[in-house]
Amino acid sequence: MFSTTDLLPPLKERGITLSTSQVYRLVVERPEQLSLTILMALLDILDCTMDDLN
Repeated sequence: MFSTTDLLPPLKERGITLSTSQVYRLVVERPEQLSLTILMALLDILDCTMDDLN
């Protein structure tokens, strides 16, 4: 993935609809809150596990 907007279609496939600015903030900034649904979708999209986040 080369752009934050590349995440929009895979997120939508998983039933998550975010605006381009929301995805940008999710990727660029450290989120104060993150839903478990979005976290699990990102792990699936990026093909990683919680252990990989260390």
